[in-house]
Amino acid sequence: LRKGLVIFQFIVAIVFITSTVIIDRQIDYITGVEMGFDRNNVLLLDFDGEKAAENCQLVKNALSSKSYVVSSSASESALGRRNYVSYGMFTDESADDSSYVIVKKYSADENYVATFGLTLLDGTDLTNEVPGEIRTPVLINKSGAEELGVEDPIGFKLHTRADQFY
Repeated sequence: LRKGLVIFQFIVAIVFITSTVIIDRQIDYITGVEMGFDRNNVLLLDFDGEKAAENCQLVKNALSSKSYVVSSSASESALGRRNYVSYGMFTDESADDSSYVIVKKYSADENYVATFGLTLLDGTDLTNEVPGEIRTPVLINKSGAEELGVEDPIGFKLHTRADQFY
């Protein structure tokens, strides 16, 4: 019986040591992985409630006036978080079911790309001055373009049943 307990304790100790090493490596990976944006020296503030947008704009304006603030931006969620809204959209104007796609969307202002140090592969940054008939500027990532089956996403439009497009 004593020999069995010693062997059991030894096995439990090996499991705990192995688990600790694996968890340590996972933490090192998570903290060291390149996220595709500059996450150093970034202050994130969450605003909730009915006046969230108004309060966010007030803080953004106050921070922008400070000489030590390089850039400020407002968005629905921070990069790297899974707080997004899913929308059903269509890849063509007919809005038939064969072109239906589910799009995960974050809303952000024109300073978002600069604030997070994102690199665009093609196209232009978000801007309030949208040329032509495009109503809302959209940035999509490379995997999003692949999922939509679009080789050149510049000028590509996503439609809703309400005759809106993005």
